[in-house]
Amino acid sequence: MWRYGVIPETVPSGVGVPAEGVAPVRAPESLLRLVRQTEELFARTLGQVRLEVCPPADPLPPVPIDPGQLEQVLVNLVVNARDAMPRGGRITVETSVIDVGWRAVGGELRLRPGRYVVLAVTDTGTGMPPEVVAHACEPFFTTKPKGGGTGLGLATVHGIVTAAGGDLSIYSEIGVGTTVRV
Repeated sequence: MWRYGVIPETVPSGVGVPAEGVAPVRAPESLLRLVRQTEELFARTLGQVRLEVCPPADPLPPVPIDPGQLEQVLVNLVVNARDAMPRGGRITVETSVIDVGWRAVGGELRLRPGRYVVLAVTDTGTGMPPEVVAHACEPFFTTKPKGGGTGLGLATVHGIVTAAGGDLSIYSEIGVGTTVRV
């Protein structure tokens, strides 16, 4: 989730920032435009996996993040979702705007109160048990066999999103699938 209208001035102590650092924000990026631009690419490369893009109910404001980093977030989330469905399935990409109030701040999310743009990627894959979800954003943590992944996908997403003032949440059920919201 990205808070729009506010660009953080600093990144606290570099925690959770990808090794390549955080590029300066060039201009706010349209998340919906990026999703639409990459939709065709994903359709050609996902194999037996169907991609469904759900348009938002309300117009999305621009996201205060470097366009290249925003694309990396989207690609990493979709590739992870694809990899969770070795026999095919469906990936749903949704975008929306939410209001986070003071009450929500003390809960699961680590956000300031305000309006945020949300990108949610849901798969119909194998799902993850809670002990895997708890470590999913740690650098080099992977459930893939040796040579199948670096364990940097969600760690990079988490670093990019938190550096932009947002957060990441994962909901997963074994045999049902996973939703990652940023």
